[in-house]
Formats: sequence, C-alpha cells, structure tokens
Amino acid sequence: MDQEPNHFSAAGASPIAQWKIDFEELPDGRSKIVVQGTAAQWQQFGLDLIRQVRGKSNEVRQDFPGGWTLYWKWRSSESRFLVAHPETQQWVGTLALSDSVLSLLESGLFVGVHGRDAGLIFLNEWDGGYALSNLAVYLEVL
Repeated sequence: MDQEPNHFSAAGASPIAQWKIDFEELPDGRSKIVVQGTAAQWQQFGLDLIRQVRGKSNEVRQDFPGGWTLYWKWRSSESRFLVAHPETQQWVGTLALSDSVLSLLESGLFVGVHGRDAGLIFLNEWDGGYALSNLAVYLEVL
C-alpha cells in the first residue's frame, strides 16, 4: 500500500512561504526550473528530505504557487528529473535522486550555512542525471 508523501507547502504561513520556483523552456526542448530558498530553509528541508526518503515514506511533496508541485524521491540507480504538464496551469516535477545526490544534498548543498557565498547549484550534473531527463533542476541558496 502506498503511503501519502510528506507534504511541505511553499505557499502558507510556514517558513517555506518564501520559497520560489522559476520556470522556462530551453531551446533543446527540455524545461528548466530554479528552486530558490534561504540557507536556513535548504538546511531544514535537506534534513527532512533525507530523513523521509530514506525512511518509511520514500517521497516528499513540495507545493508552490503558480501550479507547481515537486516530488522528491529516492532512486536506487542514476537520478532522473522529469516534468509533466497535465493541465494548462499545472506542472508536476519528479526529482528521483540517487544515493550519491542524496549524500551531496545532506553534506554540501547548504552553501550559505557552511560559510560560503550563496549560489546556484545545477543538480543534474551531480551524477549524470541530465541525459535521460527532460528537466534541468537548479537549486539556489538566497
């Protein structure tokens, strides 16, 4: 029996309220998203993500204003990043993350938290997940 994914709303009164997502179509036919959050948001989300996807639920759902939903999942092999556009104003992204990407998220994503400058991270390049993906995923620490 499938369990309901853990849910983090990006639109509400919670600390996730300041999360943002930007979307664009790329010339090669793929889509690009930039998920933006503060260092503190990424730090907490990363800890929650690791705990959940390596635990019982295996999935975290994150909703954003503007019709975007992201599902963060664990995958036993190479990462895959996919987007579907089931309705006119609805986009669903699936970020199926390998162990190596999860480990990088756990240890190195939180750029501002560890004393470095904030920046943009191209998630697909961490383990070759771009070749079979239709979504380029950038994570930005504000």
